[in-house]
Amino acid sequence: MNNRIQEIKERIEQATDGPWDYFEADDGRLIIYDNTYFNRHIAEIVRDGVESRDREKANAELIARALEDNAYLLSEIERLQATLKWYADKDNYDPEHLSTFGYIPIDKDEGKRARESLSNLKG
Repeated sequence: MNNRIQEIKERIEQATDGPWDYFEADDGRLIIYDNTYFNRHIAEIVRDGVESRDREKANAELIARALEDNAYLLSEIERLQATLKWYADKDNYDPEHLSTFGYIPIDKDEGKRARESLSNLKG
C-alpha cells in the first residue's frame, strides 16, 4: 500500500463513524453532520448567493458521502492490488500444464506486467 492510500485510511479511521448527511438550515446554511451524533456538526457551507445553491448542495452531498465513498474505493484498491500481487508472483505460474496446453499469454508473461504495474503505483 502506498503512502497516500495509508494516509487516507488513517483519516477515515480517525473520523466519526457516520453515516453522514446534510440539511439546509432556516438561514440557508447547509449543515453536514454525523447521523450517529445528530448534534455534532462536521462542516457547514454558507451560501454566497441564490445562484450557487445547486453547486453548494452538490458540495454538501460530496462531503457527506466522503467517508463511505472513500472506504469503498479503498477496499476496491486493496482488492485489485491483492489480485495484481498474485499475478506478479512467478510461483503462481505452473510450467506443468505447458506441455499439455502450450503457452498462454499470461504464462509467457510470468507476471511481468503485473510487477511493473505494482512498481509504478504512485505514493
